[in-house]
Amino acid sequence: FLMLLSMVFLPYYLKTKISTIPQFLLIRFGKRSYNFLVIYSLISILVVWLGSALYAGGLLISGIFNCSLFVAVVIIAIVATSFTAIGGLKAVVRTGVFQSIIIIVSSILLTFLGFQKIGSVDLLVSQTPDSFWKLFLPASNPEYSWIAIILGYPVVAIYYWCADQTIVQKVLAAKNLKEGQYGAIFIGALKIIMPLIFILPGIMCYVLFKDTAQADNAYITMIKELMPHGLLGLSIAALIASLIDTVSSSLNSFCTVFTLDVVSQIKVLNQKQQIKMGKWITIIAAIVGVGIAMVFSYSGKNFFELSQGLVSILAPPLSVVFLAG
Repeated sequence: FLMLLSMVFLPYYLKTKISTIPQFLLIRFGKRSYNFLVIYSLISILVVWLGSALYAGGLLISGIFNCSLFVAVVIIAIVATSFTAIGGLKAVVRTGVFQSIIIIVSSILLTFLGFQKIGSVDLLVSQTPDSFWKLFLPASNPEYSWIAIILGYPVVAIYYWCADQTIVQKVLAAKNLKEGQYGAIFIGALKIIMPLIFILPGIMCYVLFKDTAQADNAYITMIKELMPHGLLGLSIAALIASLIDTVSSSLNSFCTVFTLDVVSQIKVLNQKQQIKMGKWITIIAAIVGVGIAMVFSYSGKNFFELSQGLVSILAPPLSVVFLAG
């Protein structure tokens, strides 16, 4: 689906010279569709991206430092808001590059340390349920049947990778089409190693720390228990930077859509006024995001189910409209 973004969607986006995703619908379908998507995008950024990222960050920070979830969420919101309001998209991108390199390296090392502790692949497989190693579960499975994966994932993925402001704004900022396509293809290549460095450590955690870890804290449990002290600090710093990067991307995309697509319809602003307005909107969005994150904490669902459930509700209309467009 990242290939679909680079080959099909991105050429249209850059040819029309849009700054935000709703502007594509303004050109393609007119003002009513545009206004609807502006509201839809703002809600989806707040709920799917900002709220869930702050909640994930809160779970991580509170687990490491034994503080309350609310305090952890507020700290992340303050840090992300401060440099997003001051540095804009450039600051967001630089943070993303820094944390990505460290997380990939530390996760490869974590997978290696996990294998060392368990002993062999055969021992790992023998101590885990068969379902852990199956991507396609029977049609009777109530949550993740193979039918849901085959028919459901493309609907979610077209919205998530090809039509979501928080993801697509990174390639909209490309110097030209080729640069944007290189970026999307490079991320596609990195995605290939994801199962090995993020899903496998979770399965290892089930074998090594079954009695102490839950789904939401499996990765941080592996880091705390297996990483040498120097690398432990670096890995935790990278995880926090990763979460702050997601929060700051969400804040930046929210203020971009609000400033360019909402405020511009009411009042014409010059670039200096747009930047000033964007800073205030970033702060307000962060406060709302903290509230949404705290609501998530009372949902009774684990983080994966919660975030995927929200995306699957918001995705189908946008996937259909953007494919048609």
